[in-house]
Amino acid sequence: MVELQHLANGLGNAALKTIKFWPENGEGRNVKAGAERMSSMLDATHDRSGLEFHIDHLELVVSELRVLQSNAFFQKHVAPQFYVDRKGRKSPFGQVLSDKVADFDNFVSINRPLFKSPREATAYSLTPLPVQRDPNEDLPNALKDLTPGQQPGPLQFEFRGGLLRLKQQLATPSDADAKNVASARSALNADVATLLACLFETNCDPRLVSAVEEIQSVLSSDADIIRIGLMSLTCDHLFVRFSEELSEIAAARFAGFSMGINLYIGQFPEWHQFTENAARTEYTSTDIKRTYEIGKELVSELQVNSLVDPEVPRSIELILEALHHPMKSGQRALFGVVRSLENLFAKIFSEIVATYVAMADGARSGLKTAAKVLVFTSLLTLAVNGATQLSPTAERVLKTSWLKTAADLVKDGLNKVE
Repeated sequence: MVELQHLANGLGNAALKTIKFWPENGEGRNVKAGAERMSSMLDATHDRSGLEFHIDHLELVVSELRVLQSNAFFQKHVAPQFYVDRKGRKSPFGQVLSDKVADFDNFVSINRPLFKSPREATAYSLTPLPVQRDPNEDLPNALKDLTPGQQPGPLQFEFRGGLLRLKQQLATPSDADAKNVASARSALNADVATLLACLFETNCDPRLVSAVEEIQSVLSSDADIIRIGLMSLTCDHLFVRFSEELSEIAAARFAGFSMGINLYIGQFPEWHQFTENAARTEYTSTDIKRTYEIGKELVSELQVNSLVDPEVPRSIELILEALHHPMKSGQRALFGVVRSLENLFAKIFSEIVATYVAMADGARSGLKTAAKVLVFTSLLTLAVNGATQLSPTAERVLKTSWLKTAADLVKDGLNKVE
C-alpha cells in the first residue's frame, strides 16, 4: 500500500513536469487525475482490515494503472521518465507500471478467497474521465501552470511601466570569441551608418531603411542576437525585392554589410541553437502564408492598443517581411516568427490576465477603471483569436500544443467576467 501511494505521488509529479506538452484532448490532465484518484483510494484503506476488502479495493487502484498504460500521452511523455522508489532504485515509469500490474495479478490468483468471486470486470475496463475544469478554478493560476516561459527567439516581451514592451535578450559569445565580437560590432556600427547614408540618398522603399535601422538599434551590445539574425534575413529579402531602386554603391555596401552581420551572429551560441531548432521545422507553404496573415492582423490591432508600446508592432511587422515571398531562408523565418508570436501570447496570458481579473472585479467603481477593462479585454481577445489561429502551425513548427488550450481558458474566463 505504501509503495503504491509513493508511486501515485511520483506519477502525479511526473505528469506536472510535462504540463507544457499536455494536449487539448485531455490525455495529459487525465494522467494527473488518475494519480490523484489512486492516492485518494489508497488513503481510504488505512482504517479497514480484511484481505477480501483490500483485494477488491486494490483492483480499483490497479485498474487506474491499466488505464494509464493505454494512455498515449503517458506512453510518450511519462513512461520514459525514471521513477525512484522508497529504496532509491530507479526504473522507467512504464516498466514500473507493468511490474505492479503483473505482481497484483499474481497475488490475486494465489490469495483471493475461494468463496468470493472476483469483482466485476468493469474494474478492468475503466476509461479515462473527460477533462473537467473546476468552474471556481483561479484563472491566473491555471494559466501560470499551463503557459511556458518565453523561449529564445527573435522577440521576447515584458509588461513594464504599464505597457507591453520588447524585452532585451542578453547573449554571450565564448571567451575565445569575445575580442573578435567586440571588434566586429565596432566595424558593423560604422558600416551600418555609412549604409544608411547611402540609402537616404536613394529613393528606395522605406521598409528597407527601417529594417537596417532596426539592426543598428540593437548592435550596441551583446543582446538580441537572434533578432539581429532574423532582421538580416528580412534585409536580404527586401534587398532582392527593391534592388533596382538602389545605386551601385548602396548595393555594394549592403552586400558587405550583410556578410558582416552573418559573420558577427555566427560567433554566438544562441544563433547556432536557433538555426539548429529551425532546421527541424516541419511546415507547408500554407503555414507560411497563414502565419504571415495572422501576424499582419495582429500588428494592425496592436498599433491601436494603448497598452502596447509602438516598438512591439513595428518589430513584429519587420520580421514578418521575411515571410513575404520567402526565399531559401523561409524555414528560419517561419520558425522565428512563430516563436515570437508564441512568446507574445505567453506574456499576455501569463501576466495580463491577472491584472485584468482584478480590474474587472472593480470596474463599476468608475468610468476610468471601466475604460481600462475595455482596453485589457481588447488585448486579451486579440491574443485569444491569434493563439487559436496559430495553434495548428505552432504544433507542427514548435512541437507545442498549449496555445489552443490556454486560449480556450481565457475565452471562458472573459465570458464569465462579462
